[in-house]
Amino acid sequence: MGEETLTPGDGQIRAMLTSAGNPVLSGPDGWQLDDGLAGLEFMVSVDIYLNETTRHAHIILPPTTELEHENYDLAYRQLAVRNTARFSPALFAPGPDTRHDWEISLEV
Repeated sequence: MGEETLTPGDGQIRAMLTSAGNPVLSGPDGWQLDDGLAGLEFMVSVDIYLNETTRHAHIILPPTTELEHENYDLAYRQLAVRNTARFSPALFAPGPDTRHDWEISLEV
């Protein structure tokens, strides 16, 4: 992806949307992607953290946090020895101006 943001001409990535990730640290050639993100014309990040990737965003849209939405664990239960289920209800109601990540994605 870093190469696609740095190579000029047809097919060059000039805008990007990231959601809850940090590909500068977790992807291959992060240093190259870091340089490429710095040169984007426009970038939006949906994330609650300012990190190596989101620091390049022109707009950061923070979604609700873990305590503001319910959760049904799926991924970690696949690794369990016994069949289990765990549902975690929201502890706090989201504020009037906050949105869940899926609501932000519908509006973007």
